[in-house]
Amino acid sequence: MTTIVINDDSPQGRLLVNMMREAKKSSNAIVSIEGDVAAAERIPGLPYTHEERVASVRKGVEDYKAGRVIGIDELKGRMERW
Repeated sequence: MTTIVINDDSPQGRLLVNMMREAKKSSNAIVSIEGDVAAAERIPGLPYTHEERVASVRKGVEDYKAGRVIGIDELKGRMERW
């Protein structure tokens, strides 16, 4: 087993990490990518994490409870003015 540390704050580092993620999907050569938070937290096929989605839903519920909502007719009117 070999351990490699890659600085994924650089474009080249991100490219390498993304290449390893892809290799992990199709090969048993890569068992794990330690500390790969981005791959672990993302919901496959969606541009946000599970935690971000839960926070978004909670904010929507809070907005509703606080009365920060508009009806469908008001929404349609605003969209026509855009």
